[in-house]
Amino acid sequence: MSRATLPAFLIFCLMVLTLPPATLWGQSKIADLTGTWAGQTEMPGTTDKVDVTLVLKKAGKDYSGTISLAGAKNAALGDFSWEDEDTFQFSFSMPGDGDPVKVKVKLDIISDEILGNKLMGSWFVEDGTYGALDLQRKK
Repeated sequence: MSRATLPAFLIFCLMVLTLPPATLWGQSKIADLTGTWAGQTEMPGTTDKVDVTLVLKKAGKDYSGTISLAGAKNAALGDFSWEDEDTFQFSFSMPGDGDPVKVKVKLDIISDEILGNKLMGSWFVEDGTYGALDLQRKK
């Protein structure tokens, strides 16, 4: 290395050393959604609003939790995944006219000073039924 390029190389090394580890290794900071979330959804084919309570717990990288709404009280959640650092997905089962119905949920994380901590998204059922969800962090 020549004497002319040594100062530029040293500046580059100092810049790299001051970056957060997540930047160096390509890891993103994923939000911690632990807590109780409350809000509403509309029932299919009506304009009736139904209260929804989502409780999420985190142990390490894994989530667990329950959801309560009309027809499903404290239903266990599963199939947790992240589509990206701002889109969280999971599923749960609701009682149906025979076998339980699997409901898939996809939520976008919204966090700012005006809106506070919100989860907004949709739920989907295999038969094509769907609805919007709007949840606010309570605890």
